[in-house]
Formats: sequence, structure tokens, C-alpha cells
Amino acid sequence: MHAAQMPGMGDPETWGPIWHPNDPRQPEPDDEGGTLDLIAHLRGKIDDAELAHELGNDDRVRRCLSEALTLLQDHAAG
Repeated sequence: MHAAQMPGMGDPETWGPIWHPNDPRQPEPDDEGGTLDLIAHLRGKIDDAELAHELGNDDRVRRCLSEALTLLQDHAAG
């Protein structure tokens, strides 16, 4: 075998087994129900509400939290 054809750094033959959750070879999580997307949207709404609270905009806080609640209710309803 020629040296250029031998396995080296980064080739799957030289890697050990997957043991760490941050290993880039980990399979992507399965999100059939859209749960991960829902959580991301909820985080966004809560972040918006927190920023509005810091700026003293109570109407915006209520609107953001109401939108988050609506997202949860829609998800729960199916």
C-alpha cells in the first residue's frame, strides 16, 4: 500500500468509538414531534420578554409571554 493511501489523522479507521456527547460524529437528534423547534421558539419568546422587562415595556412583556403560552397550548392540542 502506498503511503498516500494509508489511513491517517481524521480517517474513520483511526478514530476511537464515540464516547462524548459533543463528538461531531454523534447522530443528529430525531425531532419528529417538533419538540426541539418548540423549545427554541419558546426560548426566543422568553428572551424577548426578558429584554422588554429590562427596558420597562410591560405591554411587550405580556405580549411575548402570551405568544409563548399560545405556542405551548397549540403544541399540547396537537
